[in-house]
Amino acid sequence: MKIINSVISCYLKSRIQKKPPVLRIETTNLCNANCTTCPRSKMKRKTGVMEMELYKSLIDQAYDMGVTKVHLHNYGEPLLDKTLIEKIAYAKEKEMKPKIFTNAALMTEEISRKIIEAGIDEVKISMDGVTKETFESIRKKLIFEEVIQGIENLIKARGDLKSPKVSLVFVALEKNRHEAEMLKEKWKARVDSIHITCYHNWANEEMNKKTFLEKVQAKIPCARLWRTMTVLMDGRVALCCLDYDGEVILGDSTKEALSDIWQGKSYKQLRRLHVDGNQKSMKLCQNCTIGRL
Repeated sequence: MKIINSVISCYLKSRIQKKPPVLRIETTNLCNANCTTCPRSKMKRKTGVMEMELYKSLIDQAYDMGVTKVHLHNYGEPLLDKTLIEKIAYAKEKEMKPKIFTNAALMTEEISRKIIEAGIDEVKISMDGVTKETFESIRKKLIFEEVIQGIENLIKARGDLKSPKVSLVFVALEKNRHEAEMLKEKWKARVDSIHITCYHNWANEEMNKKTFLEKVQAKIPCARLWRTMTVLMDGRVALCCLDYDGEVILGDSTKEALSDIWQGKSYKQLRRLHVDGNQKSMKLCQNCTIGRL
């Protein structure tokens, strides 16, 4: 394991760039659901929608840095942002590839058409069940039939176009894993991809399963520190997409340039901790169960 970790560490050191390969912008942290797999109920920070001036500043900086991938989501439902269409279009104008992760409950025919016309490149949709009972027991506050209709609306609006890529994401839990293969059979011919994932914890949440503990003990550096910059709704740059309450702030894009934050002291210190296998010294990293690579 020490040899493997050494090789990975050397590889990640060589991957430090002047830009993040992916910029994740939390256009809103408002949500119309209360999913059992999401920590939003514990979130104490202010909720709202990112101001357009700030958003455009982030996109302009990302363009100057050479960033091409931008994810317009984090802890919220992006379709609740009334300015989302304009935000997608602005990112596209800057030659970027915008992507959203949605629950699709608000994906009307009109919105489907507009996000496609604006230039959305990829739409990922949470779909944790094939039956109404299973789905609604996990994706609380959502109505199964409305989500199905939302997916249908997007597929219909895309028609024969090659873009956006449409994919479904199924988080396997004890109560729904028996429906995973059913989901594949139902949708495989109609969407571009289906991802079956395992549940992970959030920001140092305690997990007791042996497989999770073994993964944590491996001390493999987390590639997110080299791969993705996460900007919260108010402009602060958070540790990563698992830091739902913004406990570890690496910079503030309303006061600092994104390039300065990415190459700044806070990021460098965290990367060094991970490369040296000292994740346990970081509260939010010490028990993280998400895949390290």
